[in-house]
Amino acid sequence: MAGIFLGALLILSSFLSYETLESVLNGLAKDGRFDSFTQARDQAFSQFSILVGGCMILFSGALWVWWSRTQEIAGGLLGRVGDFNRLLWQDRRAAIKALSSAGKSRTDLWLMFGLMLIAIVMRLASLFIPMDFDEAYTYNAFASQSLWHTISDYHVPNNHVLLTISINVLVHLFGNHLWLIRLPTLIAGILMVPAGYLLADRWYGQETAVLSAALIGIFPVLVRYSVLARGYIIISLLTLVIFLLGDYVRSNKNRFA
Repeated sequence: MAGIFLGALLILSSFLSYETLESVLNGLAKDGRFDSFTQARDQAFSQFSILVGGCMILFSGALWVWWSRTQEIAGGLLGRVGDFNRLLWQDRRAAIKALSSAGKSRTDLWLMFGLMLIAIVMRLASLFIPMDFDEAYTYNAFASQSLWHTISDYHVPNNHVLLTISINVLVHLFGNHLWLIRLPTLIAGILMVPAGYLLADRWYGQETAVLSAALIGIFPVLVRYSVLARGYIIISLLTLVIFLLGDYVRSNKNRFA
């Protein structure tokens, strides 16, 4: 019945005049003007409301008429979802154990820790270099604005959305400090070291893993992009993780991976 009621409300809302909706939205805007709401958008909203509302009424009515069958189908779906979730958590434990450093020797772990420490020192030494143009534009045009603006405004591809969302949340919670604006890329740049180590070790062995992780830690371009508030180093980290997961699922049926 709730679906029928909501569908009816949507259809009724489509009959509200443009002036009524405009006054309501203007009252919600900070400056008293909701400029993006136009008569063309009001017409599109009315058509959308009628379509969605009608579908909700028909769908909810069908569920109500064939209620016994609906309960039977819903029970089966919930059972399948429960089975999938149980298998997913089992696969999670297997995937983390296979892909993490859990099976490494103490020497391997100390090597990885040492290489990460070198990467941290190299990046912290460059953390406060002057902000470049792209970083400043990212912050001023996107990350310093409202969260909705950060997500929805893509007038230039300078908005690396995942990064700018992270920066937006951090600066609105803790202030617009330079180190805080660069924190997401700094973390991603450091995590590239163990990701590169584990991938290289999986493909080629420990010697290649040490060399790969060392180069990731000290290579000047990677160090620089690990402290710039841009999304490239996050993509680099995700690429390594995708290769690692892809190689694992190639030989293991694992839902979590």
